[in-house]
Amino acid sequence: AQYQLEMRTIELFSLYVKFKTIASSGILFALVSNSSTTTGTYEIVVSLELIRGKIRYRFGQTTVIAPESTRKKRVMNDLKWHAISIRE
Repeated sequence: AQYQLEMRTIELFSLYVKFKTIASSGILFALVSNSSTTTGTYEIVVSLELIRGKIRYRFGQTTVIAPESTRKKRVMNDLKWHAISIRE
């Protein structure tokens, strides 16, 4: 897989990621808490993932599949540059 990440803070929370890959699944960005839970695992605060070629965004307990990538044949692992912008 080949990734290029560009991140910048604009508002209270804003994330901009630019990437290209042929991998169908992987983590594009993850912000993890620095304290472990009772089970010894770390809590993911924010993540942007590629799952079977589709973008998945998680913020706390909320998970969102990006509407642009939900069309049947539209995948993001086509070795073309894609840009994702998220504002909370």
